[in-house]
Amino acid sequence: MKKGILLGLVAALTLGSCNTEKKNYLTFKGKVTNVKVDSLIIGSTKNRDFKRVVKINEDGTFMDTLKVEKNTYYFMNAQKGIRFEAENGDVVKVSFDAEDFTNSMSITGDKEEINGYYVSKSKLDADIQSKFPDTNLEEEVYAEKVSGLTKGYSDLLAVNEAYLDSLMVDSEKKYIKSLEDHLNKTYVDKKKMNETLGKGMKSPIFENYENYKGGTTSLSDLEGKYVYIDVWATWCGPCKREIPDLKKLEEEYHGKNIHFVSLSVDKANAKDAWKAMIAEKEMGGIQLFADNDWSSSFVKEYLIKGIPRFILIDPNGNIVDADAPRPSSGDKIRGVFTDLGI
Repeated sequence: MKKGILLGLVAALTLGSCNTEKKNYLTFKGKVTNVKVDSLIIGSTKNRDFKRVVKINEDGTFMDTLKVEKNTYYFMNAQKGIRFEAENGDVVKVSFDAEDFTNSMSITGDKEEINGYYVSKSKLDADIQSKFPDTNLEEEVYAEKVSGLTKGYSDLLAVNEAYLDSLMVDSEKKYIKSLEDHLNKTYVDKKKMNETLGKGMKSPIFENYENYKGGTTSLSDLEGKYVYIDVWATWCGPCKREIPDLKKLEEEYHGKNIHFVSLSVDKANAKDAWKAMIAEKEMGGIQLFADNDWSSSFVKEYLIKGIPRFILIDPNGNIVDADAPRPSSGDKIRGVFTDLGI
């Protein structure tokens, strides 16, 4: 009799533990070390309207549940972000160091294999941002480095191909090929740009651009100090992501031998939106509006085809760097300023 009761109890426990009914929500949790902000932002790569804020506790832990569709999402910590896949019923566990977001990133739990692929790929992406394009390299050496880097992507894809669906594999292969083409073309374009916009050459100028604070400003008005120009637009997502770092940089170098200029290439009918964003984001520095958006002579002469674009000019109006490091590069741009004695 006792044996029967025991078997019944074991069976009940077993049945209870085998309940595989999935929850109708995603559980997203983890821990951040060296916390910089008090929340994470989760977004969808396919639905721009999907946005959720996940609160980070004082000890760096976080946990939230949210309704999702099977999809590729991303989460942002300050200005750093990474993709992950999830659907309702999944538990996604994340841990990272906010001071070394990419290298410290770990995503475990459900869909661990494919999310591990995204983590590894993000590290390769960071490698590109830090090393390319280096126009000081000879063309053959540069091409060899590009080939080695894209091989890293191909090797990573081959190892993880079993976890990815065929459409994604095809998409990733196309991405690798387009990346290689882009890096090689960028090198050629940078070489060409250096022939006409090299260090020490006289900078193209702008004249009488509308100043947010009133009146107009010309590049000649800024001579006597270095000029760090941010070419941007209100509709440009990457441009807007640079704003917090640009504000910090400007505050850090306030009163130093440098002007910070934000030059909008918005169309004339977006001028009100330009003014509103400056006020909303409390943007400092010298805020200017280009006279003819992308067709402005200054923009065309600097061969600007994509934004944000940062330009550094010396106190005499000569080019220091026609494609200077971004504010988000951190120590890189600060190192440039230090070398110049700013």
